[in-house]
Amino acid sequence: MRASRLVAVIVLVFAIACAFYLFQRRTTTAGFVAAADLPAFHQLEERDIRRSEVSAADLPDGTVRSRSELIGHYTMGRVQQDHPFDRAGLGPELPPHSVTGMAIMGLDLTPASSLGGTLSAGDLVTIVQVPDGKGLAPVASDRIRQVRVLAVVKDQKAILVALNPDQAKAFSSGAASRPRILVLRTTPYSGP
Repeated sequence: MRASRLVAVIVLVFAIACAFYLFQRRTTTAGFVAAADLPAFHQLEERDIRRSEVSAADLPDGTVRSRSELIGHYTMGRVQQDHPFDRAGLGPELPPHSVTGMAIMGLDLTPASSLGGTLSAGDLVTIVQVPDGKGLAPVASDRIRQVRVLAVVKDQKAILVALNPDQAKAFSSGAASRPRILVLRTTPYSGP
């Protein structure tokens, strides 16, 4: 008799757990998802976003609930089609086409290059390539101005910046003879 009660209790607990799971999966809420697979550092436009019913269980804590909170922001990593947007996976809102056609470059994250930890995504900086050698000082051509910081990735000790084609060419041509990098913030991020 005891064995049959134990089996009945186990079956009942299992049935309740299954019902709860199915209820969670069926509960949906309106949200905004990627309309297509999106690459990292893609600036969001209207065509990249669609409204969809999403399982409540699949929504991250920082789910964006308004289309206006998405337009102009950029993705910090790849976003799969039909995946909801998460605030933690988005960079700040930038003026239109701020990332389009840009080369994404990584710089070493140091206390100096991160401006003592105050550098953040969206800031505009000047990158100074410093010649390797005693007595040599950087000249005006060693400066790359108006460079947008896209991310400060502390765990990978990197600063990711967006360079237009001319800036990328200047950066690459100076890299061998000017291996040290200084970062000077010219404009802290304050919005688009």
